Amino acid sequence: MSLRASRSRLARLALLLGALALLLTGCDLPWQAKQSDKAKDQTLKMVWSWAAIYPDPAQAYGNATIQAINLLFDGLVTVDRNGRIEPWGATSWAISPDGLTYTFQLRPHQRFSDGTPIKPSDYAWSMDRVANPCTQSVVAYELAAIKNAAAFSAQTCEQGPITTLVGNSIFPNDGANTLTIQLAHPAGYFLAMLTTPPFFVVERSVVSITGPASNSYWTDHMSDGKTGQGGSGMYYVAAWTRSTLTLKQNPYWWGRQAGKAPHFTEIVISIQDAHTDGASAAVFDQFISDSSTAFSSDVTFLPDMPLSVVQQQSYYHEQPTLIMMDLLLNWKIAPFDDLNARKAFCLAIDRDQLNEQVFQGGNMPTWHLVPQGMPSYNAHLRGPDNAPIEGNATLARSYWQQYLTRHPSWQPPDMWTLFLVAPIAKRVIPLLQTAWTAVLGFHIKLVDLSGISIPAGAADEWFKFRPLAISQWSVDYVDPEDFLSLLYLSNSEYNTQNASVPAADALMRQADALPDLSQRIPLYQQAEQMLIDNVAVCPLFQYVNRYALRSWVKGDFVEDARGLFPNDAWITGYIAKH
Repeated sequence: MSLRASRSRLARLALLLGALALLLTGCDLPWQAKQSDKAKDQTLKMVWSWAAIYPDPAQAYGNATIQAINLLFDGLVTVDRNGRIEPWGATSWAISPDGLTYTFQLRPHQRFSDGTPIKPSDYAWSMDRVANPCTQSVVAYELAAIKNAAAFSAQTCEQGPITTLVGNSIFPNDGANTLTIQLAHPAGYFLAMLTTPPFFVVERSVVSITGPASNSYWTDHMSDGKTGQGGSGMYYVAAWTRSTLTLKQNPYWWGRQAGKAPHFTEIVISIQDAHTDGASAAVFDQFISDSSTAFSSDVTFLPDMPLSVVQQQSYYHEQPTLIMMDLLLNWKIAPFDDLNARKAFCLAIDRDQLNEQVFQGGNMPTWHLVPQGMPSYNAHLRGPDNAPIEGNATLARSYWQQYLTRHPSWQPPDMWTLFLVAPIAKRVIPLLQTAWTAVLGFHIKLVDLSGISIPAGAADEWFKFRPLAISQWSVDYVDPEDFLSLLYLSNSEYNTQNASVPAADALMRQADALPDLSQRIPLYQQAEQMLIDNVAVCPLFQYVNRYALRSWVKGDFVEDARGLFPNDAWITGYIAKH
């Protein structure tokens, strides 16, 4: 699966665990590499089904790009495979009593891959660069919790009252090796936001000397020099072509002296553009038929694996990923301005049947708003009126009759427009038509408008005047706020279906402001149940990510719910003798 290109509802595809380093170095964990077990060649070869990689943290779009960025750049904190925050470029942090000021103590002796020291001012400049409207970052919205960041990004390039966030809301102290960030409002989810690429540190001198004026984008120069340049992470760019990205260990990376040195000496990422030439299917066919140890891929990611062929194979792995597909029912357009109608349309859908017919059973039918794999996932969440995944046709008919009784003059339109976010969603249209005709007793002609031209960034505003949409929402940061408050607060710009549940609003706002995740989770779970009971949205599926992993790739090399291998996986992973 891929992450979304922009922060659009309709255009989408704090725990301090400082003891972890001691655990990794001080005892013999099951996934620790033994020298006698390691192959001499520690080159990991990967195949990604993606069109291209653009390793700039300010343009972090798509799993392949984000995975490469995570290897090439460091942030202040990172996330482990269970979604917990752990220190990374910062060793510790303090939060002011009002929740508005975060002060980070940076790890000493950090260096870019060319040996240049990394200072707090480099982190500050990197964040400021993403927020700067001249950068035209596709992920600037992720800095919105920082004071004045949203206003800065909303300005016209080089025109506006804000010229920088440095010294305004981001305060580096190179002498004390600290970085202080002031927020616009208390945000218990801020540490989770910091794990994302917009907060990663880039080398200012490398970014500044190239650009559009010279017709040379700075990432094209990341392989310049003996150990590359521009990056701050555990690997550097050794070579880069359109179809292959080769990474090697950064000899200056701080983790080498902190007991976190990775075992893979080289990572070769092959890019197969499945969207244009069907290459991924051919690559996977070769993967599953070739048992030789010389095969060119150790890890293969594919969007459409033949499930019936691979599910029983030892190399097959799957992971529920933090991407959801929902049906949006616009609360401001009849009949969905009435709870009875929303319940009727939502309960008439058999999600299990849809999953079998659309995805060959490969995804997860759900009533959830917060997907499995998030810290606040509620295993006890109930569907509306305790309905099962299959819905409840009897209740749906009853609610529809109640709606008609209250609105006897309502007549179905000749056709309803339905905005779709992904080509596969087209398969859902005839199944929804069939379900609503069978259960509610009238035929709805759904017109697919996904092919029409809508200005960039205007999809959400466009939908506010249409009754139905199929939405796809994927994670930015591993925090329940990203799947609740951001989407369902009554005044949120991403609440494109115009839902309004005041009691849930109060709970979400209270939870958002608390720094302690354990206190936030019960509030979010209560709010989520309220939103489901009021059909703030009609959930359909949680996506499942699939990948093939050779048996000789050892360690705790397991994909997390973001659809990525977390930093700890790269540290413990290794190639065993075979």
